[in-house]
Amino acid sequence: MKLIAVSLVIIVVSGVITGRAEADCSVTVTGQLTWNDRGTWKGVERATVYLMDSDDGFDDVLVQGVTDAQGNYRLTGTGGDGWFGDPDVYVKFELSNNWVNVETSTWFNWTANTNVRDNFCGAWNVGALTFSPPGSDGERALNLFAKMMEQYGSFFRATGQEIPQNGGVVDITYPAWVSTGVPWTDTTNIRWPGGYNRLAAVYHEFGHRIRHAQDGDLAHFYWDALRFGYPRSHSFSLISNEGFAFNEGWCEYNEALYDTTQNGEPSTWRQLPGGNETEGNVALQIWNLSQRCGGFANMWAVLQSVPSESIHSWYDFVRAARARFPACFKTGGGPRLTFDTTNTN
Repeated sequence: MKLIAVSLVIIVVSGVITGRAEADCSVTVTGQLTWNDRGTWKGVERATVYLMDSDDGFDDVLVQGVTDAQGNYRLTGTGGDGWFGDPDVYVKFELSNNWVNVETSTWFNWTANTNVRDNFCGAWNVGALTFSPPGSDGERALNLFAKMMEQYGSFFRATGQEIPQNGGVVDITYPAWVSTGVPWTDTTNIRWPGGYNRLAAVYHEFGHRIRHAQDGDLAHFYWDALRFGYPRSHSFSLISNEGFAFNEGWCEYNEALYDTTQNGEPSTWRQLPGGNETEGNVALQIWNLSQRCGGFANMWAVLQSVPSESIHSWYDFVRAARARFPACFKTGGGPRLTFDTTNTN
């Protein structure tokens, strides 16, 4: 049982003994949280870190902090176990901050702890650590957090904004109970199935997260999912409908900004059969417009330039782009653009 630290005086024959206050001991812990990005070890940025005191019942938080851009941390806290000596310390990592939160299917944030150092006082260099063995759910949760932090950081540097809805936070549920074997995303939450290993899909799902949130609330998302048939397998060449093709084409465009292993280099993309009902065609046209018209930041500005529930096709998007950035559609200068602006709705 943990004893509450008090000022204590015990009278004995030979003199007076005074109990040491619990907060007398200072502990400094340093280390690095790392993840394996396709064979390259990197630091995990802005994971929450706690210096803990292990006790019977509830453990105490001695101090809280976050990892830096290289995954390093340094925390100093004070504590003790009263008459039982110095604190029994360990470090706890939590995959959560004000941008990204990775939680289990039972809504607990993913965490991992070091071993406990009993009755410890002083400095402890934990060294470089990572979550769980390779291939485990813990490793996948850590990788999702780290990759999403990279994606969010790129978005923030390009736009100077946090993403819409949910206080700017991307929630990721892993492993998700409700899935069809692939990730799916609504206005706030990315549901990532257990065992799904294509980590570059983070870029695709982030595209869904920002577009769905910008387009409307959760009820509107489910209405779009019903009328455009979102729950289905799809590919770059799939001919579907304009609403589905724009939704997926936007995400194929976003993914291609960071990773081209799925669909190849955008410079190799060509028009496919199906017109604006083919997601690859939509992705190509957004890419071409982006190249001429200020990059991703301006493409995002187009989505923001109209009221919610307004853009559900390439026609809707290019019409908003003409209004927001008319200079991009003047002849001369820049790469040649071939826009299919036919409204086939």
